[in-house]
Amino acid sequence: MIKAAVDRVFKRALAAQNRVPARVVPAAATWILLLVAVNLVLFFPPRASADLNSAVKNYNSGQHEAAIAELLTLAEAGHSDAKYALGVIYVEGKGIPVDTQKALKWLREAANEGNPNAQFSLGVMNARGTGVPPNIVRGLMWMNISGRNTNHSPWVRMKTISIGASMKKSMTPEQIKQAEELTAAWKPQH
Repeated sequence: MIKAAVDRVFKRALAAQNRVPARVVPAAATWILLLVAVNLVLFFPPRASADLNSAVKNYNSGQHEAAIAELLTLAEAGHSDAKYALGVIYVEGKGIPVDTQKALKWLREAANEGNPNAQFSLGVMNARGTGVPPNIVRGLMWMNISGRNTNHSPWVRMKTISIGASMKKSMTPEQIKQAEELTAAWKPQH
């Protein structure tokens, strides 16, 4: 029931901005991949970017094992965007079995390091109950953190803030207060 309500909130928020017709609103995984693509280009240091670009190229050409090996190497070396990309791959299960626990592990690490895309993804997963029990309060917390993260492009920040505002419409004042308190207490763990 919560998942259906969250899905409706996301669709309304996106449709209300007249950027994407409601019938074409992609699933959360598609949004996550869009965020990965945009932010990989914008925010990677040159050395990591070359390695990550190779992993993305391998993944998109169907060489999933090589891509995952490259991403694991980068993630274990501390690259937040590689951790985020691994999380997305484990959520989608393309080239590997879906494993929401591994997805959550990598996404949490990246989110706690300040990766705005991982924060957004955790907001969606918590709100929808993907790999975790549905928790709209924790979902809004991660949306708030992601929306306040200045490492997003302005367009992505606006979308994240808009989705968070739409989520609030289906929440009680107490739930919103809890989410705001969790947001205020959150600190990156670099």
